[in-house]
Amino acid sequence: MADKPDTITVPGAPGDVLPEIDDMATPSLGPTLVAVLRPIASLKIAVALFAMAIFLVLAGTMAQVHKDIWEVVRDYFRTDVAWIEWRVFFPKSFFMGTALEGLTDIEEGKGFPFPGGWLIGGAMTVNLLAAHAIRFKVQAKGSRLVSGLAVIAIGAALTAGVILWGSMQSGKENQLLQEWPSLRILWQLAQGLVAGGVLLSGCVMVFKRRAGVVLLHLGVLLMMYNELLVGVSAIEGQMSIREGDTVNYEHDIRAIELAVVDTSPKDHNRVTVVPLTEEGVPTQFLDPDENANAIQHPNLPFSIEIEKYFKNSMPPRNRRNPATRFDGAGRFVEITRARAGTGTDTGGEVDVSTVEAVLRNDKNKKIGRYVLSQHLKPQSIQIDGKTFEVALRFKRTYVPYSLHLTDVRFDKYIGTQTASNYSSDVRLVAFDGSVDRKVHIWMNNPLR
Repeated sequence: MADKPDTITVPGAPGDVLPEIDDMATPSLGPTLVAVLRPIASLKIAVALFAMAIFLVLAGTMAQVHKDIWEVVRDYFRTDVAWIEWRVFFPKSFFMGTALEGLTDIEEGKGFPFPGGWLIGGAMTVNLLAAHAIRFKVQAKGSRLVSGLAVIAIGAALTAGVILWGSMQSGKENQLLQEWPSLRILWQLAQGLVAGGVLLSGCVMVFKRRAGVVLLHLGVLLMMYNELLVGVSAIEGQMSIREGDTVNYEHDIRAIELAVVDTSPKDHNRVTVVPLTEEGVPTQFLDPDENANAIQHPNLPFSIEIEKYFKNSMPPRNRRNPATRFDGAGRFVEITRARAGTGTDTGGEVDVSTVEAVLRNDKNKKIGRYVLSQHLKPQSIQIDGKTFEVALRFKRTYVPYSLHLTDVRFDKYIGTQTASNYSSDVRLVAFDGSVDRKVHIWMNNPLR
């Protein structure tokens, strides 16, 4: 009997099934790991996560009708689980004067939980890394692989250098950029182009035709990591300086504190602060359940009972007759509640808070009832021969240097109200004596 002729099976012939791209790209991961990663790397999951992210952005944008932008950032994006209120989808401006106007009368607080920015971003990261692990095969071997990885490492180092160094990271701008300030952004773009070119070259050596996709995904991961880093570690503040004044602190307009200043020491002030809000959220000291008793601390010369809190308040008005139930400035001025600002307000006004508080000494004897407001100057209180100043203010963060504002310029184009230049001249002095110099700050050219 003759032997049967040899047969060759060609993939793609009728009846054959071509292997999936995952099977071709993951020979070194092992079947168990591939089986675990394949469902995680699903493109359907990626599309679903993108859809959820788009919906979250939509809800967060519409929520700014009722909330300040920083509240939305905290409650929707920098959280694991967001609580989305039904009312954000039925703004009154959409349905006013229509038969559906009644839909806008939805009670505040009613809504549903939804994955927040942290959770969606984390899931996207896992999905992207899993997809790379099973779909993007390293297509280089030997010396080519080593060379490619070395070039990628150099590109990563250049990218880190561009991010960390910037154009003025040391506070001293390059002389060329001082003479040609319009080159600053072009110079930054050129640095990024060089770093990106080196990374792309390394990716081409390692991944060949898929180099662009790999580099693009690495860029997405870098941006997501940057948002995570900013969200958990960045401290944002403002310095408000009048011309001719010197300031050594920044303030956070999203947080307020009650400051009690002991002015009795001759060479310094002793300050004790009570944080009332953080990122627009009341702390335990404004929570009626947790703050059933007065605020007390060994560093405070008296206890504080907060009776009323206005997140935003109207400017003070003179009273027709002194109010005997108040002491200090509250006897002569009246401050009423105002609507808190939201993300859709076009004026950009900042909330100015006010509290009504009762102060008591260590024997629980009432010192007085005071109106403490950011509209008002610190109020002086005499206790046991010492003078204390009490004030409501934005949260302060003191810095190891001072800025003296020498001059401010606001130039307009001739015949218009359009700004052509904003600039300030300041003197920067470090308390350790390492820096004492003049700095010119102007539009799009900050001091870093």
